[in-house]
Amino acid sequence: MRKSRRVIRVIKVILDVGWYFNIVLATIAGSMLFYEFAFNTYADWNTTVHIPQYDFSEKIDLNTDEVKDVILRTSTATLGLKIKNTLLVKSSSIFLLFAIECLIFSIIYHLRKLFSSLHKGVPFTFENVITLKRIAFFIALILPVQIILYLFELQILNANFSKPIKFSVDPVLNFEVLLIAIIFYIVAEIFNSGLELKKENEGFV
Repeated sequence: MRKSRRVIRVIKVILDVGWYFNIVLATIAGSMLFYEFAFNTYADWNTTVHIPQYDFSEKIDLNTDEVKDVILRTSTATLGLKIKNTLLVKSSSIFLLFAIECLIFSIIYHLRKLFSSLHKGVPFTFENVITLKRIAFFIALILPVQIILYLFELQILNANFSKPIKFSVDPVLNFEVLLIAIIFYIVAEIFNSGLELKKENEGFV
C-alpha cells in the first residue's frame, strides 16, 4: 500500500512539474509566434511530402566486388519554403497553437486532479469518474486537431503549387490516441462500478 502511494506521489510530482513546464513552453511558443508575425513578412515552413520514386542506383560507386545490384530509391522528401504571413496563415497558426495548448493544459489539469484524489486514498468518487471521462474526451480531441493541421498543409500546397508539380502530403494521424482515450473511458466505467459497489456496501451497514 505504501509503495503504491509512493508511486502515485511521484506521478503527481511529475504532473505538477509538467504543468509549470508547459506554461513556460506555451509562453515561449506564443512569444515566438507573435515575433514572427509582427516583424517578418515570411515564415519558414517545412513538411514531409511524397514525390515520384527516383532511382539513385546509377550514382552509387562501389569500392569492391563483394556487393552488387545496389538499389537506392526514394519516395519522400522534405519540402522547405517561406510562406507569407497572410491573415489566413496567422489565424490558422494562432488557432492551432491555442487548440494544442488547451488540450495539453486540460489533460494535465485533470490528471493532476485525479492523482491528487488517489493520493488522498479516495479513488471511487463520482468526481473521479467525471475526471476520467473528461481526460478520455480531451485525448480523443487530439485526432481532430491533427486533421485540421493536415487540411491547413493541404490548403497551402493546393493554393500555391501548380498541378504538374507531382507531390502530395499524408496526414500525420495518431490513431493510438483513440485507444488511449478508450482505455481511460473503460477505467472511468470501472471506477463507476466501484462507486456503485461502495454505495451498496454502505447501504448494508
